[in-house]
Amino acid sequence: MLDDIIRSVKKLKFQMIVNPCGEISLHIAGGYCCIGDINLANLPKDQNKALQAVCTQIQFLLNVNKMRFLYDFEVNRTNRIGVGLIGVHEFAWNQFGYTFQDLLDENKSRDFWNFIDWMRVVGEAYIEGLKDEFPEFNIPHTAFTIKPAGTTAKIMKVTEGWHLPAYEAMIRYVQYRKDDPRVPELIAQGYPFKDVSASIRDTVVVGYPTINDLCDSMADIGIQPTCAGDVTMDQHFQWISLGEKHWLGDRYDNQISYTAKFKHDTTYEQYRRMMKNNMPNVKCCSVMPQLPDNDIAYAYQPETKISIEEYHNLMKNINQRLSEDYDEKSLECAGGACPIEQNLA
Repeated sequence: MLDDIIRSVKKLKFQMIVNPCGEISLHIAGGYCCIGDINLANLPKDQNKALQAVCTQIQFLLNVNKMRFLYDFEVNRTNRIGVGLIGVHEFAWNQFGYTFQDLLDENKSRDFWNFIDWMRVVGEAYIEGLKDEFPEFNIPHTAFTIKPAGTTAKIMKVTEGWHLPAYEAMIRYVQYRKDDPRVPELIAQGYPFKDVSASIRDTVVVGYPTINDLCDSMADIGIQPTCAGDVTMDQHFQWISLGEKHWLGDRYDNQISYTAKFKHDTTYEQYRRMMKNNMPNVKCCSVMPQLPDNDIAYAYQPETKISIEEYHNLMKNINQRLSEDYDEKSLECAGGACPIEQNLA
């Protein structure tokens, strides 16, 4: 079956489509986003680690492409990969002392942008070196990208992809089935919740108060942090252009996945001007109105803005006790492995 599909794909003329997230171009008959992130926020002061991370990520993704796939022909043809970044704003602030406004001033933040250039150039040289070392090596059609990275960045508590922080503090709502046994426990612990089953069948959402560590660290020393809703559309597009220039380059580039948030009361004529003036200057960009907290167009908003004071007040009433779903039987030997002992002194 797999071989039949691969033969069919080989017969098709090559046409390109854009991945729904916008950052990867793929064959219209199918392909893969073989992409991964480097978390700049967690890099030590030794910035050589960033250069090592670029080469390691490139090699890792190329190794993934060697696996057996449904779209083997397309993978072998393009060897397409995409090394992305997360924690960019934390990196700029912690290691260079630059705010978002500083980064928009390319001359003021020249050392930061030079370093981003350096990371890309080292990655390009590593790819070229593989070609010299292994003549049969297929040069990747693409190597650098910025993906949304929402999940990985949230896990690591850093800014997502190329995006600014959404808010300084927020309630992040997560969907659960109404009959999920975790829901009563979370409610009893004090987490806010909403029953949205009138709009989304058999669903409730539980809210997790969240504070942005980057914004918090800036506010601690009296610097007003910049969030997505504080930025003009012109600045959003300028920021995308800087990313395309310095991280993507023009040799192995994909695109940057980015959602520019604009004020909900923007008029049609203002919106039209924004799109006409800015869209032709970048490869791709999504736009979304930043709705007021009392908006009723949706059953709930995944991220609802709150103040720092509201965050701390909510956290005072939440019992953050964690429980794990296991019993002694689940910890017994499996396949000859040693058992896990509980309650060791």
